[in-house]
Amino acid sequence: MSTLKKILLADNKDSFRETCVEFLQLRGYHAVGVSSPEECLQVVDTDPPHLLILDYRMRDDNEEDDNSGLTVAKQLPSNLPKILLTAFPTWELARDALTPSQEGLPPATFFVSKLEGLEALLKSVERAFEERVRINWELQVNWGLLSTHSLAGLIEPDLESSILATRHEELSELLKRLFLNASAAEFDRLLWQQQGLAALQILISTHGESSEPVLALCGRRGQVQVEAIKYQQHLQRTNRLRTETQPIEMAETFHYAALSYSLGGIRYRELNSLNDLVPRASDRQVTGLRIDTVNQRAWIDGRLLKLTNQEFKLLCFLYDRADQLCTRQMIIEEFFQYQYDKLDDSQKALINTNISRLRSEVEIDPQYPKLIQTIHGRGYCLKLPE
Repeated sequence: MSTLKKILLADNKDSFRETCVEFLQLRGYHAVGVSSPEECLQVVDTDPPHLLILDYRMRDDNEEDDNSGLTVAKQLPSNLPKILLTAFPTWELARDALTPSQEGLPPATFFVSKLEGLEALLKSVERAFEERVRINWELQVNWGLLSTHSLAGLIEPDLESSILATRHEELSELLKRLFLNASAAEFDRLLWQQQGLAALQILISTHGESSEPVLALCGRRGQVQVEAIKYQQHLQRTNRLRTETQPIEMAETFHYAALSYSLGGIRYRELNSLNDLVPRASDRQVTGLRIDTVNQRAWIDGRLLKLTNQEFKLLCFLYDRADQLCTRQMIIEEFFQYQYDKLDDSQKALINTNISRLRSEVEIDPQYPKLIQTIHGRGYCLKLPE
């Protein structure tokens, strides 16, 4: 079933608002009207529309300084298209509505005079849906096992039950924005979830072709945006890291956003966490090496290292002092918490054994270490690549 094309029209003049809503409904749109800025913001938050139409003077048509419609437009995210209407068109109002903000997009998508009539408004509505509302209306979304416990509830466990349905609908629409060229999207597996984020494996089908797995990171819009920035920064810093996953697309709704990744050669059914694929804010990174301090795991060139708790802590100890000499005394006193005795052969053996075990896992050839280098007669150094 195709998603309804939802429009919210905010105008304080009852007769004009009701006429516009009826006109748009007859043209196939799901239009709803409100009369105040406060009501407008409330409806947008509880049931976000695809397009917002705002009266410039929403409080008082006779007040020249009333720009409440423009104020509302500036308050809302730029990814929500907006049309500003006015019965008092001037070039100054058009300039204020259509001048790009510091973020790059203007407060309004279009500026329309009420004097031009409803057909002019309809043309702007059609253009807004064509140019700004990018949704795969015909995509068939199958949530499968997630139908019994809404993804919205997983991402936002504190949501009131009364709005879970609309948030779940918004997440379904998020997939319709994310997979513009697909014919079907089927939930396959929940990799992990935490408050604000969830990682899903989704099977994507296109017309006449077999389905392929795609990884989607879904969550609160701000958190996903941060993840996207961190991923790009990671790729720039670690240009030698073999990254199997590649970002394909990002999509946003009012509350949520999603990133999709191709899985490349990854054996995706064996994954236990998206952290195996996507670096997160808790990661410590050097070229070829990724350390997740929260979950106490580390990777070399995408390979999950099999480290004991002691070995992981020693790797973190060396990383925190990367490109610096870690003397044997430092390792004994700061890492092992013993009083250093340079004549104690057991301390030498303790260091040698732990460094050797760590190298056997992180180095390509432990006999010729590249990452954890010996500084003869002094100690060790974890070398960052240049």
